[in-house]
Amino acid sequence: MKKQEDILLKVTELYMKFGIKSITMNDVAKELGISKKTLYLYVKDKEDLVQQVVSSKIDSVSKKIKFIFESDINAIEITLAVSQFISNHMKTYPPTVEYDLKKYYPQIYKEQSEIKQARMYDAVVANMKKGISEGLFRKDLIPEVIAKIQIQRMEASKEDFLTGLEQYSIDQLFNEVITYHLRGICSQKGIDFLEKK
Repeated sequence: MKKQEDILLKVTELYMKFGIKSITMNDVAKELGISKKTLYLYVKDKEDLVQQVVSSKIDSVSKKIKFIFESDINAIEITLAVSQFISNHMKTYPPTVEYDLKKYYPQIYKEQSEIKQARMYDAVVANMKKGISEGLFRKDLIPEVIAKIQIQRMEASKEDFLTGLEQYSIDQLFNEVITYHLRGICSQKGIDFLEKK
């Protein structure tokens, strides 16, 4: 439904600009130029709206990442492209949104985190297997283990362990993490390819 998509896009913009907590249903209706009564034809309440916005955002990001994974490039290039995409995404994702979601909508945060991690896990396992078959990743790897480690590493990049590293940009941090990751999983052929990149 087009109207529903328009609502979710506009509310996403509001949340990204002002955070989730500070935006009321009155603000949403006013911004959309509709009455609250009309807004409630599309959502039950603010929690339902937050759920739909977060789910829509995750679906959008997942589609973009899926497109990269389905590209006609090798497993190393996929890893680098996804890392660059995530780095760029994190630069535009305000910490207040994550904070508000965790604090005021913990169940939504938990459910959506699980969905996100499950999708990423499947994609990373598939890419690991692709890299092994291409001879770019070591044949002795266990893709399922590496995928779990990589997901935890990506999740940790949002957490407090980065305290004290504020002098480095997100690009620098991601570059270090992904180089560390690739050097650990690449075969000699993969390392040679990586050096050329």
